[in-house]
Amino acid sequence: MNYIVENTLHKDLVNLPYDPAWHPVGGRYDWSQVCGLKVRIPAQATVITLEHADELGLDIIPTFMKALRVNMADHTFPSAVYIYGYGMADFATAVGAAAVADPEWAGTQFWGYSGPFQPMIPAPGDSGWFRAFP
Repeated sequence: MNYIVENTLHKDLVNLPYDPAWHPVGGRYDWSQVCGLKVRIPAQATVITLEHADELGLDIIPTFMKALRVNMADHTFPSAVYIYGYGMADFATAVGAAAVADPEWAGTQFWGYSGPFQPMIPAPGDSGWFRAFP
């Protein structure tokens, strides 16, 4: 099951449609739910997280990883995390490097998007996705 997490208030990303290849989507969570730690994504889910590079710096990666972790149900981990938004390739690469350093993330694949911004979340097989870890 796929879950969309809006880690942004950026108007171009909030309620951004997604390619039908992401079906089924079990839930979509906005910024207030995510930062309020009100999300309980099931174990082994795929998480599509929407971000904006202007709102992030590489120094917040530990906070990003922790927020992702605490919004999972019962202290579990997702099977995959797709990081999408403006300028997110470097951020996704840095998140992948952070995951390498933490063995708890060993079962999670991290993906970033390096293609041009699309008016919908690109399908999981889109050529712009790259594997950041492992």
